[in-house]
Order: sequence, then C-alpha cells, then structure tokens
Amino acid sequence: SFAGTYSNLYNHPKLIEEPGKDKIKLTSRLMIPEGVLEQPGLTRKQIEQEMRESRRADKASTYRPKNETAEERKQRKQATKQERKERRVEKKANKEAFSAEKVRQTKEQLNLQTNLQGLKLS
Repeated sequence: SFAGTYSNLYNHPKLIEEPGKDKIKLTSRLMIPEGVLEQPGLTRKQIEQEMRESRRADKASTYRPKNETAEERKQRKQATKQERKERRVEKKANKEAFSAEKVRQTKEQLNLQTNLQGLKLS
C-alpha cells in the first residue's frame, strides 16, 4: 500500500511510496495476502486413506525383487493372501452395515408415512 497518488505530467510522474512499510505478499493463485487464511489440513477421509495405504504398503507388496529367494517369495505371497482375506472381511462388514442402515431407514420412512396417514384421517 502507498500513501499518495501519481504526480502530474509536469513534475516527472512517479509513484510516491510510504517509507518504512514492508510490501504485503499476495498468493499467486487467489491474490490475497499470505497467512490470512488458515492452511487447510487433511480431511478425515484423506487420513483414513493414508492409513489404509500405509498398512497395505507394510504388509503385502506386489513388487518382486529380481534376486528374491524362495523363502522371501513365500512370505510375500502369504502377506498378499492375508491382506486379501482382511479386505474381504472388511468389505463384507461394510455391506452388512449398509444393508442394515437401509432397512432401518426404510422402516423409519414407513412409520412416518403411517403416522401421517393416521393424522390425516382424524
């Protein structure tokens, strides 16, 4: 920001700046002062995704080293099988939870409809 305006044509036009003030840096994308808005953190969904990926990277790797021994191969295969098994269990639990919630919501909707019909009749 500056205190002043452009001078006129006759006395050498120049931008008059206030001495001793630091310039405010603007962000390149939004053109707002830096540090005004909080830095966005990770959402819960992103955190869960990272946790899943790190767990997956720890256990079963699909990367096969060229000089892998038979024992290492056996361990890698076993880890892959174990992870697939865990994923199937997780997937089944999710399916059951969603179907139970769907049944609950359907019952709730039916109860609302019957209650409203009972109110209209009287």
